Amino acid sequence: MGYVVLSAIRTSCKNWWRYIVSYDIACQFLVHFWERMSDFPSDFRIDANESEVIFLIPKFHLPAHGEKCHYRYAFNFKTGVGRTYGEGIEGNWSETNFASLMTREMAEEARHETLDDVFGALNWGKVMGLCA
Repeated sequence: MGYVVLSAIRTSCKNWWRYIVSYDIACQFLVHFWERMSDFPSDFRIDANESEVIFLIPKFHLPAHGEKCHYRYAFNFKTGVGRTYGEGIEGNWSETNFASLMTREMAEEARHETLDDVFGALNWGKVMGLCA
């Protein structure tokens, strides 16, 4: 997970100063985040003195956490995130479950390309739906 977060920041938003990371186990992932980051090459690292990284738990997952997590990691109590739900990344699993069955016996490269097409088509549909 650390690679995914740092790679996304590195390629998409390196010059930002504030990062909000929505993750269902943010309270656990955050514990050693800064130490784990030191294992990555320097161009992946975030300067803790120049940036703010805030970990929050998506609203659907929050009730499963203890009360201490509710106040510290809830989107509702964090300034600047509005009424964010935080579950958008997981909202399309029901639309993509068929792809796992369809591709499970494919060669690795073919499976990768097919899944890329499936997710690309779903993303395109979302973008087109924004215009409607």
